[in-house]
Amino acid sequence: MTNAVFIRNPFAITLSPDTAQWLASLSPELAPRQTARSFPHVVNSIASLWKSPRRLDGYFEDLLVDHRGNRQGFPFAVAHEIARLREHYQLSVFPLKTNVWEGIS
Repeated sequence: MTNAVFIRNPFAITLSPDTAQWLASLSPELAPRQTARSFPHVVNSIASLWKSPRRLDGYFEDLLVDHRGNRQGFPFAVAHEIARLREHYQLSVFPLKTNVWEGIS
């Protein structure tokens, strides 16, 4: 794991009330509903880290990239939802900071 991530209950089989509220706040095309059904613990973790950009970026990385070489991976629909949510997060919610000198010759 690239970053230590606080996970309330890694074996959760249901969404927490806070996660359900967060999920309802997302637009229908962005909400990771398949992921919530199949992997509620993952969505609970994403919701709990939503206001912690560095930690959530690390968690997204751990979810989408196999650093150990032995993981089965997510079904395509779930991986797609996570990737789409990550892109939205990094572009709209907490955009990555760029260097003010970038692009100046």
